[in-house]
Amino acid sequence: MIYQVFKPEARLANYIKYYWYLYDPTGNADHQKDLLIPDGSLEWVLNENTQYNRFELSRDQTIVNESVIVGRRNKSLLANRPGRTRLAGIKFKAGALYLLSQIPESEFKNLAVATDLVLPHETIELEGKVFNSTSIQEMKMVLDNFFFSKFMGVHSTDFKLITAIIKYIDGANDYPGLERIWAHFNLSKKKLERLFAKYVGLSPKSYIRVIRFKQVYKHFNKAKTSFYDHSFFQFGYYDQMHFIKDFKDFTGQSPTQYYSNQSHLSDDILIETLRQLKH
Repeated sequence: MIYQVFKPEARLANYIKYYWYLYDPTGNADHQKDLLIPDGSLEWVLNENTQYNRFELSRDQTIVNESVIVGRRNKSLLANRPGRTRLAGIKFKAGALYLLSQIPESEFKNLAVATDLVLPHETIELEGKVFNSTSIQEMKMVLDNFFFSKFMGVHSTDFKLITAIIKYIDGANDYPGLERIWAHFNLSKKKLERLFAKYVGLSPKSYIRVIRFKQVYKHFNKAKTSFYDHSFFQFGYYDQMHFIKDFKDFTGQSPTQYYSNQSHLSDDILIETLRQLKH
């Protein structure tokens, strides 16, 4: 399997977190499922004649065989590749899809929506150029040029504000409460909720919960340390049971199962994404 993560050109940094490319000529061994925890991003998944299975935890599968917009999630997904798979993805930052489509991002929460229903004129054009690329560098150039043409010259006061709010939340060491965000940006509760509905798709509280767990996951996998060494307190969990509940909600397994390799799930793609984003 080839899996690669690559960053957009610097001028697109407020719109796109990163691009990714996956090519698997055979599919998952033994029907193993990939665990995809929510990361606070909405993404556009380009699909070259591929069929894969998408599951919510403890739910029936959905077969995906087209390009889709995957909304921000407050729950994890599982994915299985039964055969040859070739995909490329764009991880959008808050508000980027709204700027492209003028559809509030709350409309996509926890959903995978066919791209041609959202961006009907762009899908075929971009898919062809991306999958005809002969290298990752050429693919990056195709994607950068496409999004330059869409985002450059676009101005929005509210977009700049939500970008600043998301940076404030993501950069905080102590996961600020809503009252602190209201005060810091001089916003009312209703204004903040409207901004998140339009540009994020999750409520402010749900977004903070997702980001907190993502950072916990990154921390423990980077440190290769036990989930029970009390480091979770630094992420705002008030006791061990609070942490374990979130862990089960997001992964479908307990920390003990995770560490003892009792799970049928694979987080190889998550770990590889974290590794590549360090560089």
